[in-house]
Amino acid sequence: MNPPEETDPVEIRLREETAYVLDVDFTARVIKALPHRRIKWKRPAVLASATVIGSVLAIRWLPWGDLTAIDPSALLSHDYQTLVPWVIVGTVVTSLVWGATAALQTED
Repeated sequence: MNPPEETDPVEIRLREETAYVLDVDFTARVIKALPHRRIKWKRPAVLASATVIGSVLAIRWLPWGDLTAIDPSALLSHDYQTLVPWVIVGTVVTSLVWGATAALQTED
């Protein structure tokens, strides 16, 4: 691709022209004809509510009493009585964090 010429007449004209072009209210009519923006609070509110409800249910029903300390030998031994409660807690906590993150993100 060739580099642009420094004396390109179109580019010079575009740089020099700073005057506003009269559009006979075209812009105002287009803005008026655009659909109204939807309210964007519903999605974050639903996700935040679901996250709070999920957190309360997790505190109430997760097997907190069955959680034992995990050491590397327990991970390698495939001891299901040790791993299953941790997998359940990890899955629920990850889901709650994901829901909270989704609730805080903004849509453009």
